[in-house]
Amino acid sequence: MRLHLMIIGVAVWLLTATGARTQSTDWLTYTDFAAGYAIEYPAEARLDAAGDAVYVALNQQPPYQGYAIVVLDNSADRSLAEVLAARADNGLFKSTQVNGLEAAINDAATAYWIKIDGAVIKIELAAGDHGSIEPAPATREARAAFDHALQSFRLIPRQPRLPRLPHLFPTPSTTPLPQTPGPNVAEQFGSPFNLPTTTQFETQWNIITSDTRYGIRNLALPDSPRKCFNVTWPRMLHSGMDLYRADGVDATGLTVYAAADGQVAFYDDTYAAYPGRVVIVSHVLTDSRTIYSMYAHLGTVAVFQGQLVSSGQPIGTILYQPGDSHLHFEMRWFLDGHAIYPVNTSCNSVPSFYYGRGYTYLIHPNNFPPNAGYVNPDAFIQAHGGPALTPIGLPDPYTPTVSLQTTGQGLIPASLASSILAPKFVTTDTLTYTVNLPLIVRVDLRLEPACVEGQELLSNGGFEDGPGSAPWVQVRNNASDLISAAHAYSGSYGLWLGGRDTADDEALQAFVVPYYTEGLTVTFKRLLTTQETEPVVYDHFEVVIENQVGNELSPQIGLSNLSPVKGSWVSEQAVFSGFEAWGNRRVRLSLKGMSDSNLVTSLYVDEVSVQTRCKP
Repeated sequence: MRLHLMIIGVAVWLLTATGARTQSTDWLTYTDFAAGYAIEYPAEARLDAAGDAVYVALNQQPPYQGYAIVVLDNSADRSLAEVLAARADNGLFKSTQVNGLEAAINDAATAYWIKIDGAVIKIELAAGDHGSIEPAPATREARAAFDHALQSFRLIPRQPRLPRLPHLFPTPSTTPLPQTPGPNVAEQFGSPFNLPTTTQFETQWNIITSDTRYGIRNLALPDSPRKCFNVTWPRMLHSGMDLYRADGVDATGLTVYAAADGQVAFYDDTYAAYPGRVVIVSHVLTDSRTIYSMYAHLGTVAVFQGQLVSSGQPIGTILYQPGDSHLHFEMRWFLDGHAIYPVNTSCNSVPSFYYGRGYTYLIHPNNFPPNAGYVNPDAFIQAHGGPALTPIGLPDPYTPTVSLQTTGQGLIPASLASSILAPKFVTTDTLTYTVNLPLIVRVDLRLEPACVEGQELLSNGGFEDGPGSAPWVQVRNNASDLISAAHAYSGSYGLWLGGRDTADDEALQAFVVPYYTEGLTVTFKRLLTTQETEPVVYDHFEVVIENQVGNELSPQIGLSNLSPVKGSWVSEQAVFSGFEAWGNRRVRLSLKGMSDSNLVTSLYVDEVSVQTRCKP
């Protein structure tokens, strides 16, 4: 069951209008009546409360210091172990208490998860600066403020949430909507182009990137800023699809068309927070809901705000961006982002109202509250009678589960295993847990290629074809080839992840899962070295199976600078079960490395293998 972020916090006006902001000598109190908690923050700090988070900014210049509070829905009353196992938070978790309430703490003592009735409250110390991949160490003052906030956390009686006062959330200054009849009901949606489109997986901004598809991690934005609302850019997710011409011709000047009948809900030719112009069209669906299609990176615009448009009507043309001319296309349930994004952030240089942002938090766009966040545009259009927007076609929905069993040296000493609620990284001890895996329903007779027990699905798993060799695709920032002769378990070459400050490395290889494959066995040899000496995870590495649109299908095999057995080669193995539904589908193995800005850690990998386990 996927977690959805509850809409949290009371709007900023509530803080002043209802007495939720109460003065003390040095501290104020933030009160969330809907979630049923109160917490203190310093009187001189800035508090942003909107949508999916409350952020307390303790200072306004690098290195930025603060803490965030998020309410996670737990209406199913799952245990903390189950809640944490389903989340994307990296780290190791131990049980604890906060003011007598059941809680969990991460290994760095910078994040707490507190279980309350129907929800889990996450309180996290978010310290860092724009130049680091991982948060910089918190100052003594920030740590003291964070500890004070934790000690002040308390439950209060819940009250129904009051409606927002519209006049206190004005829309940006734009041309007023003309008095026009309502748009026709949109029954069918189509492509915003009249020719085949694709997404790219190639070099942009001088590094290899995979950030052009919906839900993909961003791996390519320039170094500044490195963070958005204290989430590092490499962990951000693309909220739309970047559509290019499938024939490889530059898309500059290509006409963009309305995806369905609707009305132009936003167009402001002075809006300059996004490359090119942004147009948003509202569509009333047959069930009376309103959804919005967003068209960004436009060079010219052929419509005005408030105009009724028909399906296939020209909206504008594609902006010229050297080597990167494309349409950023979104389907979403909101017009602007004030209801789901915090105000006063510096993400993408976009102001408080996010008409054209392009990226979202570590939370997958699918996992915003239903009918409030984003919708996969490819899936939505195909579900409403339109064509596939890319050769990949309809991304698979979340449904069945896959289980994982692992062996090897792992990450966590056995002496600590009993104190960990739900390790995100696998351990020496064999473990089993589940994650969501997309569902493909098939009614075919037995098909070929069929599973052969123990069949090897990777090529060049020993990297012996040398630097730049196929079929490995490399994603890296400011690094030479990841396939290196520096250290190899066997032969002349291996894979080198990390080994430098602020590394964002990834090596990917796609393969086809044969029909009737029940599971996949992943094995590899690894050599870990590190200069880190503190008992804190600063540099970490992941091995995971993803689908072609970047969603993780398996739990992560994780390593870090704290992993045991350093300086010698170790064999690792994981068995992923539940792949029956993936017959003849293309997936990929991803090996990632992420390091902070100080004291390097290296992971050398060799003899990587993915073998089939056939359905009996």
